[in-house]
This record gives sequence, structure tokens and C-alpha cells, in this order.
Amino acid sequence: WLLNQDILNGVKVAMELLKKNISDLRVPIRVKHNLTIMLTGIMLFGKLAEELGLKLPKLDFAASLRQLAGEDNGSFEPKNAVDRFMLHLEAMTHAGDIRQGVDYVLDDKTQCLYFHTNVVIAEHAKWCKVRGLEQEMINDRSLRVMLSEDPSKYVLKAYGFVKRIGNSIPRTTVIHAGKLEGVLGIPITTWMDNQQRNFASAVGDGIG
Repeated sequence: WLLNQDILNGVKVAMELLKKNISDLRVPIRVKHNLTIMLTGIMLFGKLAEELGLKLPKLDFAASLRQLAGEDNGSFEPKNAVDRFMLHLEAMTHAGDIRQGVDYVLDDKTQCLYFHTNVVIAEHAKWCKVRGLEQEMINDRSLRVMLSEDPSKYVLKAYGFVKRIGNSIPRTTVIHAGKLEGVLGIPITTWMDNQQRNFASAVGDGIG
């Protein structure tokens, strides 16, 4: 059935529908391509269902496309360099490039996140270089300026807060993880170790 469809025309229709609904949003071309392919598939699925006499739930394409394109933030891309840096740190945490209790520590009672500033800057530079993101690399001075001018107000202390992390007592940058989640959608659990996650899960289930 699929081989008999005019896929190229379907893509054109999807592109026009996408343009109609998100033309006022700042969306990277890569994301537009992904949304176009997704929309083409959905329309083909709908056509097949119609031919088979199946009734599908009505989908609000306009609302769905704008949500996927990141309308909640006014733009798909982070608004500033601080946001991009924090999103990079989230990815690094998931990959194990920076670790709780070694490179940073989360106080789950206050929701304060303490980063060993110098170590995190060095690890971030390595992470960017491996991925060809040299333009996103930040030196110590630039980071301090960026953090001190944080427009989203989740940075509590740009640099210099002394905090024990594991066996060291470095100067740290302090982030409010709760406010960070509200601004960028990075879950607080991202920064937790297994013990903290288990406790948070238990509390969430009404056990704690």
C-alpha cells in the first residue's frame, strides 16, 4: 500500500501545513525536517485508516505542532548561553561525564545544586570538543560573567561558594535545581544519586 502512495506530494503538503502553523516561531531547520517527516507519516496513517473504514481520534495539528516546536519557551532554542550551558551539563550527567558527589552535589532539601566550577568547565570543554561544538566552549572568566548575568534567575551564586563535594572542598557555582526545572524542564532527579532517587520515588508514592 505504501509503495503506491505519492510520498513526495505528501511531504509537500506536510511542509505547507508546518509553515502555516509555526512560521512565526524560531525553529532550527533540523527540527523542521523532523516535524515534516513525522507529519507526513501521520497523514499517511490517517489515509490508510480512512480506506479501511476506521475512525481515528481527531488531532489538533496546529496545537500539536506548536507544542513540539517549543512554543512554551517562545523558541525551540534556549534563550541564552547560560541555558545552553545547563542543558549541556544535563546531557553530560546522563552520559556519566560529570557525577554527583565528585563533580557536583545536590542538596535535595534545599534543592541547591553545587558545581565544582573549574572541574565542570574543563569537562564541558572536553565534551564540546568531542562533539565538534568548539563554539560552545566557555572559559572561566566568560562563565562567571554569564552566570552573574543569568536572566532566568536560577543561578544563586555565580562562583566562589565553598562547599564540600566528596573529599574536596572547592569553590562552587550554586544553582537552584527547582527553578532550573521550571525554566528549562530539567528534572531535579537528573542530578540525584541512586539513593536520592529511591527516596524521592518513595516520597512520591506516599511511602516516605
